[in-house]
Amino acid sequence: IPQNAMKLKKFYAIRVLVTGLFFIFTILFYCLYEHWSVVDSVLFIVGTITTVGYGYVSPSTDLSRLITVCVIFFGVLFVLSTLVDMTTKSCNYLSEKLCPIEFIKWKGHYRAIFFGSVMIVIIVLFLGAGIMMALEDLSFITAFYFAAQTSVTIGYGDIPLQHVATKIFLIIYVLISTISLAVAFENFLSFQQIKWQQKTKHNIITNKLSLETIITSFDPDDEREELEARTADVDSVSKYHFVLSVLHYVGAIRKETDIDPWIQKFKELDTAGTGYLSRKQLKNVMAFDEEESPAIETKDSSI
Repeated sequence: IPQNAMKLKKFYAIRVLVTGLFFIFTILFYCLYEHWSVVDSVLFIVGTITTVGYGYVSPSTDLSRLITVCVIFFGVLFVLSTLVDMTTKSCNYLSEKLCPIEFIKWKGHYRAIFFGSVMIVIIVLFLGAGIMMALEDLSFITAFYFAAQTSVTIGYGDIPLQHVATKIFLIIYVLISTISLAVAFENFLSFQQIKWQQKTKHNIITNKLSLETIITSFDPDDEREELEARTADVDSVSKYHFVLSVLHYVGAIRKETDIDPWIQKFKELDTAGTGYLSRKQLKNVMAFDEEESPAIETKDSSI
């Protein structure tokens, strides 16, 4: 585990380094080649990777357009995902540090986190509108309209910017508003999934889940048709079959990505076909190189 943690930290450090180099290179390019100011260059890059695209400035030559195409794809696919991931993990870290353990154990804390993220989006939206009113002397409706189109990454670019201070503010606001909206949307999807999982767990606890459903929801070795054909003759399940079936049924694990690769690995190691692995074989599993291990899709437990 410590080795994996070190690899994970190194991975994120590389992502941050690449993101920093991306901004340095692109800012220098647009400043030197297009003769834009630093503020205009940064606003253009931020508007591009967040897909806001105001259009206040745009590339003027084929070389600049080609570089911008690279900025679009690399910025959206790598840089933006890095920024969103860093923001999400920072929020999760702060919530773990600031929230008492009683709140974490509270069954409604997922709902609280979801609505909290929605409130952050609303606050950012109104705060952005208020600052735009002060900087550009806009009416509230116009400023709110501008802040809203920015948050959802539409960016019509139909309201001219008169001051450099406004552009500097927009660089920050574009990142905060779009990323907070993305985190809120992710929390909404996670909240819906958790609601379904809790409902399913409640049905299991209250015996609303039939034995047939448990047996046929997950079986590591048999095809569903064969299993359903012999379900009528089965009146019990093992402890491990029950646990895996419930985890699979509530969506905590996926058979194709979380179980089947290791079942296949077990069969490869169990050359004698005994259904058991020796200590030596288990050591081979533990020493199995991570790069060659079955692809296991990990889920972020936080929302």
